[in-house]
Amino acid sequence: MIQQVLNRDFVLSCVAQVASYIEQSAKVGERRGEETELSQLSANERTEILEALRDAQRSEAAESSGQKGYDAGSQRRGESLRAMDDVSFFSHSPVVSNIQSAIEEHFDKDQSGRVVEESRRRGEAEGGLPTTNRRLVGPFEPGDIRWISALAAIGIRLFRHKIPFPERPIAEAPMRIKKNARLILVGDWGTGLPRAQNIANEIGNVLKAGAKDGLEQHVIHLGDVYYSGWKREYQKHFLKWWPVDNERFEQIGSWALNGNHDMYSGGHDYFGVALADQRFKRWQQGKSYFAMENENWRVLGLDSAYEDFDLCDLQHDWVKKHLSSAGKQKLLFLTHHQPFSAYEPGSHALEGTVSRLLAGRELTAWFWGHEHRCVLYHPNAGTKFGRCIGHGGVPVYMLHGAGDNVPEPGVYEFRDRFGSGIEPWARFGFVVLDFAAEAIQACYIDETGATYKTETIA
Repeated sequence: MIQQVLNRDFVLSCVAQVASYIEQSAKVGERRGEETELSQLSANERTEILEALRDAQRSEAAESSGQKGYDAGSQRRGESLRAMDDVSFFSHSPVVSNIQSAIEEHFDKDQSGRVVEESRRRGEAEGGLPTTNRRLVGPFEPGDIRWISALAAIGIRLFRHKIPFPERPIAEAPMRIKKNARLILVGDWGTGLPRAQNIANEIGNVLKAGAKDGLEQHVIHLGDVYYSGWKREYQKHFLKWWPVDNERFEQIGSWALNGNHDMYSGGHDYFGVALADQRFKRWQQGKSYFAMENENWRVLGLDSAYEDFDLCDLQHDWVKKHLSSAGKQKLLFLTHHQPFSAYEPGSHALEGTVSRLLAGRELTAWFWGHEHRCVLYHPNAGTKFGRCIGHGGVPVYMLHGAGDNVPEPGVYEFRDRFGSGIEPWARFGFVVLDFAAEAIQACYIDETGATYKTETIA
């Protein structure tokens, strides 16, 4: 990732330039009757895209769409913090995210040499800066903003015309897994950053140990490939580093749930690139939701992003069937979005939909991502073990001390960090779930390979 594209002010200046270029090119093209890179857009589409860009400008001016819960003016122990938006701006706006995607795609293809590698900075040896050492040199040239505008417009158009939802799941019956199967869960991992690559390496170590022990193993991504789920981003940020290699794709399961960033370009490349890769196609068969079971557990991986923060109607009957046939099996749900949170608004729509589908039945465990942190919750909203594990690959500050209270309904937060001074970075992590009869042994592992938490889910 390019450093400037993780700076909010830089990105917002690009939003303004793209809006201005699209507006002016339309006027010039109409006057001269010329074809431009934007000629494939209809007049109505161009107007809609301009309105979306202007709306994004106004919205961002009022409040950042970046990572929540990190006050740019906060201080801890007298140390001033650089604003998170200055160094790790991952927008929740689909329009702004597509601008970020377009900038990187253009300069990755550009051969002018204006993306350079910086020299190593102080502190990298301690764990590495959370961005990368790639940066742009010099201002945009007219040709740059022309191509960035065209790419961004295509992405925004795809977002507004998303791919049809797959009507049928993998199969009516859940896939059978062994009594002692292992599931490895990682959320919000698709950045391709060096520390995210470390997570992939550590998952690889867990897989090697599991293979030695003869375990059935599956690796499940809980969604979000940044910035907007473009083909290039799946190739460079996700598939390239996925811990299951092509030689083992039939032995180790690969699964990827849908996230909001996967849908920021309409989900076209989530379904058409990520799920079409042989490692995922073998198991997921092009669908964004799935079911697994053994005699003690029923696991449902659900798509909470096609309809943002909810389940689309086509999933409802499928979930009902699985709940009615689950019998005495305990239930484990996997989604990208959170039903509730100690730090951000939960999804009343998602929580309400799941509650209606459960019809009073207890949900033993629910793991999700979206928030870039690891928080364990008290029993809440009909869920015995609610677990947020979205700390797989997006850099955030860790401003809380180990002894600080965890807001309700939270009971535990992973607060290990590295660095000091202006950038106290939280560590990334993932979770290993080992099925053991009626219980699951959960092991929480960080990017260094250290186990920081274990628990029994039953």
